Amino acid sequence: MFTDVGWGEILVILVVAVVVFGPDKLPKLASDLAKGIRMVRGWAQRARSEFEDELPEEFRNIDIASLHPKTFVRKALLDDDDDPLGLNRERVTVNGSVNGADAASGAAEPPSLPPGDKAPYDPDAT
Repeated sequence: MFTDVGWGEILVILVVAVVVFGPDKLPKLASDLAKGIRMVRGWAQRARSEFEDELPEEFRNIDIASLHPKTFVRKALLDDDDDPLGLNRERVTVNGSVNGADAASGAAEPPSLPPGDKAPYDPDAT
């Protein structure tokens, strides 16, 4: 949430807080803010535990974070396939070698096209 805030911005916020609230009220304001944050965290923890207590037994062990849309889609699309792009799959080339490697030297060969064919070009990919 605050990953883009640098030390310069924090310093400006502190200077503004000292000017607006004064140096004598600032420590009490900081302690009140800390108490408020602790209170909100307690409320959130109690709400979460009440929510989990009200769930039926078959849903008690569910990970709520896994229901986030990004995580849900990532699991649905990529969970069964460890290599979704096929980068580690074995490919057999025209000459019968596996993954384009020459059996004698172990050097990888570029994929070959029939004579006279042009390499595929996708203008949208550039």
